[in-house]
Amino acid sequence: MNIVRVWSGGPDRHGRTPPIALDEHLSATSDEARWLPVADVILCPDVPPCGDGESTVARTLVRHPGCLVAACRRADGAVVVGSRDGQILTFDEAEPWRAASAAHAWAVAGGRLEDLPGVSIMEVGGDPEPGIPACAGPVLLVARRAG
Repeated sequence: MNIVRVWSGGPDRHGRTPPIALDEHLSATSDEARWLPVADVILCPDVPPCGDGESTVARTLVRHPGCLVAACRRADGAVVVGSRDGQILTFDEAEPWRAASAAHAWAVAGGRLEDLPGVSIMEVGGDPEPGIPACAGPVLLVARRAG
């Protein structure tokens, strides 16, 4: 179980990218049974070669109604991310936790998953960037729309 903080934003009319939204959510792996009822994001185990990530993600979302986003890695290495409203997105190269956490932040800020390929997802390791209030606590990801 992890508490993940994600800043999201996009370029303003001056080309700067100030953070506009902070998302803090609980992320758990599917084998952390005690956290699944309250998890906002669930990371499923890797999909076997004969399986598809879409059905794994869909089953997870049905099984856990409090979860907004689920993700898994397919046998080909791609990461499948799905949201409660039925949106599915595949990332060719990504860490499942990064893709799922960015998708959660993007969704709660009003974005659609289909817009995420145009978003830069940077891992910042807990140190706030300039312009991000330190009082918000450690930030793990910053998601920004490309300018």
